[in-house]
Amino acid sequence: FCPSARRREPRLPPRAGWIAMAGQVAVLLVASLPAGVWSCSRILHNEPGRPVYSARTMDWSFPFNDFLLVIPRGQRMDGGLGENASSATWTSKYGSVISSVNGWLGTQYSSRTGALFDFEKDGASDGINEKGLAAHLLYLEATQYPPDSDGDARAGVTYVRWVRYLLDTCATVGEAVAAMQRVRVADVLASPLPHGEGKSFPLHVAVEDASGDSAIFELINGSLQTYHGRSRTVMTNDPPLPEQMANLRRYKGFGGSEKLPGDVTSVDRFVRLSYLMQYIPKAEVADIMLGYMRSVLLNAAVPFGAPDADSPGGTVYPTWWASVIDVAGLTYHWGWTLNNNILQVSLRRLDSLGHLAEGAPPLALNPRAASLVGDVSDRFRPVRCVRAAGKADLGRASAGRRAAACP
Repeated sequence: FCPSARRREPRLPPRAGWIAMAGQVAVLLVASLPAGVWSCSRILHNEPGRPVYSARTMDWSFPFNDFLLVIPRGQRMDGGLGENASSATWTSKYGSVISSVNGWLGTQYSSRTGALFDFEKDGASDGINEKGLAAHLLYLEATQYPPDSDGDARAGVTYVRWVRYLLDTCATVGEAVAAMQRVRVADVLASPLPHGEGKSFPLHVAVEDASGDSAIFELINGSLQTYHGRSRTVMTNDPPLPEQMANLRRYKGFGGSEKLPGDVTSVDRFVRLSYLMQYIPKAEVADIMLGYMRSVLLNAAVPFGAPDADSPGGTVYPTWWASVIDVAGLTYHWGWTLNNNILQVSLRRLDSLGHLAEGAPPLALNPRAASLVGDVSDRFRPVRCVRAAGKADLGRASAGRRAAACP
């Protein structure tokens, strides 16, 4: 979800007893989150009469130890606001496969509940449901979540459950646009200590469906801004979308005279992706279309070691993983940059295996395991097993080797 994390400074509790290695590592990781920009990018191919594909990168200064989750129909959910605020409640209407930052987020405490973030319910950053609605959570520094005291009587959903809310309850972009009118997206702080120093992650969301419809949701000055239409095919980070579109008109091919930019900054990536998406060749074969999308997306990926000139101290935010989604084909492709493989998850196959059925348990997979390659639709295992194999070791152990212990 590409969070830069805004820093908040509540009073810290005594640190006595915090001597466990996992706790020390979590403290160091949160302390390392700078309050600046970083790079994530999303593109959508929705030319009429051609396959609908989307793709995104996940970039940050350290890995979030992401997991893939299979969410069945019938799972009861709430907005994650705890007992002191009004949370939205819903039951997942559609099954989905999601990528989640829960490997890291599951070690953090929620300012809303005082408990650790939920490994299954919190942290979805990317995914697609069985009806062909896909959603992507990216960083936007300009985001301002509405305060609880603003008089809005609508039930709330924290931003770490925003993607789940949309994928669980909506089949189309039109439904997602309507659903966003019924809830407010609420802030929540993540802290390595209960009631300790917390950080907020300013984010925005893009959605698309099997028809090629698209929308981008941004929260500016506490108010939801919805940009709905098939033309919403590129999203990066700051500035907000209207300013990105105004900047785009300075460049050749969009009414201006400036040449195509080549930096890793958000505005340059937006221009570059907007330009390149105009020239994707026509392809009817799914694997070829997948390759075309990856070839464009990699033009916005950030190499390891390449500093972001707009960030404090030239921080490096490399691309840790990228996904490509065959939206109409209900297939989710995911690749960890440091592994020489690409994974594939078919929602149709998940359904045939019974994994999306109401009453089925949520399942998980460690997609960073180097041993995995190709179709992994039948490799998901119970969450507790996969989590025990490697969710909280912060990458110190080989979760891939230990995953074989899962039944």
